[in-house]
Parts: sequence; C-alpha cells; structure tokens
Amino acid sequence: GIWGGNVSLGKLELKEDLFDELDLPLKIKNSYIGGITMKIPWKKLAKDPILVTINEVYIIVSPNIGRKYNEEIDMKRRQKEKEKQIKKIEDAAKKLKDKKKQSLKSKSKKGRKDKDPDKPDTFTEKLAAHLVKNLQVKIQDIHVRYEDAETNQSSVIAMG
Repeated sequence: GIWGGNVSLGKLELKEDLFDELDLPLKIKNSYIGGITMKIPWKKLAKDPILVTINEVYIIVSPNIGRKYNEEIDMKRRQKEKEKQIKKIEDAAKKLKDKKKQSLKSKSKKGRKDKDPDKPDTFTEKLAAHLVKNLQVKIQDIHVRYEDAETNQSSVIAMG
C-alpha cells in the first residue's frame, strides 16, 4: 500500500479532450498508460529520492477537422500570456525593491538580524523543496501515432 512505500496504478486512459484546453488542432482517438508506479521512501524521505515510473504510453491522434480557428480565443490566450509576463516582471521588480529596502533597514539597525523573506524557514517548506528537488521521473515505451483519414479520403496517412 501507499504507507508501505509502493503505489501502483495500471491501465489508465487519457481524456479525449486533453488537447482542447491547449487549442491544438488534434484529437485523441485512443490512448492509455500501461502503468504508473511510485516508490516513496517514507523512512528516509529527507535523503532518498521519490521514484515515479511511467510505462507504456500509447496515444493515437488525428486531425480535428471540426475545430475551426477562432481569432477571439487566440487573442484572449495571447493577452493572458502577455499579462503573465508583465506580472512576472512586476513581481521581480517588487522583490528587488523590497530586498533593497531590507538591506537599507538592516544597515541602519546593525545589532539586529532581520529575517530574509525569500528563505524557507519551516521544516515543512524545507522538506517540500527537498522532495521536489529529489523527485525522479522515468518514462518508458512512448508511442505516438498520427492517423489522418480525413484530409485525403482516397488514402489514409499514418505515422508514428
């Protein structure tokens, strides 16, 4: 079981609408993941890595002829991407400004140590950062097949 350190899932299917959110001109005809196994070293969680193995990824995709290009959706997606980039730049500028203020405050108050807001200080934050850093993902046997019987109906195109 999970508390023993081993988790195993088998024969998983991917959602057919997986590419819809990504606005790709593809649709999934058939897909499955043969298995996902996780080895979690509960007793040595702070030292040993968490191992995740994904086996037998099989996906058949075809063109999504019914999906028309929607300029409005594309413009909204681009606008969101630009807003995210602007927010990242603003956040970075704010952090830099805050660090300068902290530096000036610490220089003016020499006897007192100020806490660095960017440094993780709780055990759970340090453990979470360590777990993410030590996560190992191994993917084996990936097969993606593209089938197109709609573009040229006199012959089927298949590759993968």
